[in-house]
Amino acid sequence: MVDDGSTDSTERICKSLLATDSRLSYHRQENSGVSVARNYGIEQTTAERILDANEQAGHRRPALVADMHFREQFYGYYEGQDMSMAWLAAGGPHGAQTYQAIVSQYGLAATRDFLKEADPFHDAES
Repeated sequence: MVDDGSTDSTERICKSLLATDSRLSYHRQENSGVSVARNYGIEQTTAERILDANEQAGHRRPALVADMHFREQFYGYYEGQDMSMAWLAAGGPHGAQTYQAIVSQYGLAATRDFLKEADPFHDAES
């Protein structure tokens, strides 16, 4: 969840949601506009799917659904780390220094392979 400098109770609500689901993360930034917030969220995520739930843009708030077939990928050593540094370590040797560069040059599956390769303990899933 990216909070683009909201002045209402967004931060409190998002932080309360963090306690209910370990897959969620919360990032707050000074108001920079929806495009900057969306790009920041993309850089920070470890998810394969991103949900844009900007209600002011006319999107309806989605219902939370539990699915026994969904689980987050485990990133081993990089779990919980600054992902921009993780993607640099993973993609740098391949000439791609960001998550977006890895995906555009090598495809989505390569992100997992490169991260496992860069993980010093080789615990990351591929």
